[in-house]
Amino acid sequence: MRIKLSAIFSVLVFAFYPVLLLFLFHYYGYYNYNDLEYNQFSIDLIFVMSLSLFSASYFSFLFFRRKSLPSDLFIFFHGAIILIPYAALHQIRLRNNEHYLLDLVTLATPVFLIIALRRVVVNLPAISIASDKGLKVLLVFTSIVVLFFLFLTPPTTASFDFKSQYVRRLEARETYGSGTLIAYFSSMVMNGVLPFLAYLAARRKSWIFLIVPIFLFLLFYYLYGVKAPLLYIAIGYMFGLFSFPRYLNKFLFLCSLGLISVLIFAVFEIQFRGYSYLEVYLIRRVFYAGQYLNATYFDFFQSYDVNFFTGMRKGIEATMYVGENILGHAGANANTNTFTHYLVQNGILGYLFAVFGVSIVFTLFDNLSKKNTHFYFVSFLFGILILEQSFTTSLLSSGIILIAILSYITKPSDYTHSNDNHR
Repeated sequence: MRIKLSAIFSVLVFAFYPVLLLFLFHYYGYYNYNDLEYNQFSIDLIFVMSLSLFSASYFSFLFFRRKSLPSDLFIFFHGAIILIPYAALHQIRLRNNEHYLLDLVTLATPVFLIIALRRVVVNLPAISIASDKGLKVLLVFTSIVVLFFLFLTPPTTASFDFKSQYVRRLEARETYGSGTLIAYFSSMVMNGVLPFLAYLAARRKSWIFLIVPIFLFLLFYYLYGVKAPLLYIAIGYMFGLFSFPRYLNKFLFLCSLGLISVLIFAVFEIQFRGYSYLEVYLIRRVFYAGQYLNATYFDFFQSYDVNFFTGMRKGIEATMYVGENILGHAGANANTNTFTHYLVQNGILGYLFAVFGVSIVFTLFDNLSKKNTHFYFVSFLFGILILEQSFTTSLLSSGIILIAILSYITKPSDYTHSNDNHR
C-alpha cells in the first residue's frame, strides 16, 4: 500500500494538535477566562507524550485506509472536536484519572461500534424516481412554501438589523412556537435543505445556483435573526467541491490543516497583540467551553440527581437544568454532544440508545453511498450536527431524514457517480 506524504504529515499534525491545544489553554486561556471557574492544571512529559500517541494513533486509522466511507467523517470530527480535546482538557473541571478514563471510554464507544458495523451489508431496493434537477426544484419549492407561511405572521422586530438579532430570535420563538409544525419545517430548511442546496450547487460547479440558498437564508435571517445557516451553506458548498469518496482523505487533510492553523494563528495573535479574536470567538466556545460542559455532564451524571439507568426525572430538560442550576446562568441552554446528552437525560439506557442509533444510521449511509454519493454530504452534515445536539433532533428537525430520503430516491447524476468510485 502506497502511503501519501499528505497522510503522514496529517498524522504528525494530529500528534501535535492536542498538545498545542493543551499549551494554549494552560498558558493563555486559563488566565483570560479565570472568571469562568476553569481549573488550571499541570503539564507533565508523560501525559503530553501519551496524548500525542493517542491522537496520532486515532487519526492514522483514517488516513491509512484503502477504502473511504461516509462514517469516516463522523470518526474524524468526533475525534477532532470531542474525543481528543477532552483527552487534553479534561482537567478543566477536575476530573480525576479514574473518572477521566471512564469518560474517554464513554466518548470512544460510538466510534468502535461504527467501525465494527462496517462489515454489515444492507441491501435495499433501488429506487430512482427523481433526477437531481427535480430534487433541487422540490427543495427550493419546499423552502418557498415554508417562508410563505412564516411571512403570514412575521415578528414585529423582523428586519436585517444586526444589533437586534437576538431580540428578533426570541420573538420568533414566541411567534412561531416551539415544537409546532412550522417551527419544525423552518429548522429543516435552515439547517438541512439550504446547506444541501449549496452542496448541489458546488457539485454542478454553479456559482449562480449558490445565490438561491443565500437569498433564502437572508429571508430567514430577516425573520429569525439566525446566522448559523449561512455557515452551514458555506460549509456545504466547500464540501461539494470535493469528489467523494475519491478525495475524502484530501478533504480531511485540509480540515486538519485548518484546525492546527487556527490554533497556531491564535498563539501568534496573543503573542504579538495580547488578544486573540480566534480564541475568544472560536477556540473558547468550541474547545474550552465544550470540554468544560462535557466534564460538567459527566460530573452531574454521577450525582444523586440522576438515575444511573433512566437519567433525569421526566419532564426536566438536561440542557436547561445544567445551564441554569449547575452553571448558574438563567435561561442558559447548555448543549453538548448527543452521547453525553443522552447519558444524563435518559441514563445508561438512553446512552446505549444513542450509540446504537447513531451507529445504525451511519451503517445505512455507508451502504447507501454506493448508490448515490450524496450520502457523503448527508453523513457530513449529520456528523457535524450531533457534535452539539441530540441525534434524534438532528434527524428530524434538522432535516437529515428528509434529505436522506430524497437522496435515496434520486437517480445519481454523472457528476455524483462517474468519477467517485471506491478506491
